[in-house]
Amino acid sequence: MPSRKKLSPLALVALLFFACTIVYGLLSSYPRQLAVYSDELRYLDVARSLLAGRGLRVRNMPSDYQKILYPLCILPALLLKSTAAQITAIGWLNAAYMASAVFPAYALAKTMRMNPHRTVFLVGVTAVLPTMSAASTFMSETVFLPLSLWQVYFFLRAMLAAPRARIGWCAAAGAFCYLLYLNKEVALYYLIAWVLVRAWVWWHDKASWKAELAATAVLLGSFLACFLLAKATLFRGLGNSYNQTSWLNAEQWRFLPFALACDALFTVLAFWVFPVLLPICGLHRPRKGSDARRTQLPLFLLLSLAIGVAVIAWSITVREDLHSPSPRQ
Repeated sequence: MPSRKKLSPLALVALLFFACTIVYGLLSSYPRQLAVYSDELRYLDVARSLLAGRGLRVRNMPSDYQKILYPLCILPALLLKSTAAQITAIGWLNAAYMASAVFPAYALAKTMRMNPHRTVFLVGVTAVLPTMSAASTFMSETVFLPLSLWQVYFFLRAMLAAPRARIGWCAAAGAFCYLLYLNKEVALYYLIAWVLVRAWVWWHDKASWKAELAATAVLLGSFLACFLLAKATLFRGLGNSYNQTSWLNAEQWRFLPFALACDALFTVLAFWVFPVLLPICGLHRPRKGSDARRTQLPLFLLLSLAIGVAVIAWSITVREDLHSPSPRQ
């Protein structure tokens, strides 16, 4: 009898993507009421304004809000006539965006040279992470998760590349980080984490300073080029939309340690602990010729996590949930 052809790993990942999209789409299809975060309404307002060709407007008023990636992602749903149909369509779009995280998870597993069993485990865990529940909201996290995994993929390829090839991967990572920045400003923690990791590598290999400096300069330069180009074109004349950068008062400083503890605990639990513990256990000091997957990547992930939690606690939790025994997550 002729042997059956086995599906390729990528085809299996695609099937998992479609299955997750259906599951999360069904879970997202339920009657909603206006008991939502203000951010959700802002995303809808911006999307409707862009679709109508009226520029960036919130509550029908001109706005400097420039995080337009998620509004653009849900804009196709607004082509439908009824509000109910639009809400349902946004839920299915969100489901597809969240489910697409299995693709960068698979790419990361391949780059890490994991065996098939570990690859299946990693992609499977990604598909059922608790944070996937964001698909039922109108929040930009639905786009941020898959894009973040692709961002880590670009940085991992840069870590593994030879010095000359690293320049190209860093240029791509910097430009992609601007795309992620258009979704959430907190994406800047990836750039900060990279700079700190490269400083750590240079500290243990002083002869590499030229290659490290060149790669980091290209990374920051590509991001800055995208930023300035957008400011000169798409966002010309607009001010800074981020209005939470004021210094903390004494009361907020006292609340900050509790905010940090709550945000860190929630983040660790949301990712099922293992993606946090494994980098800690796998972290090794870099030596000449050492594998970046065992040295640089764990530190990069831990730094990204720590900086991200600190930024959220400082910019959001202490300002919006001051004195709350259970800060909003």
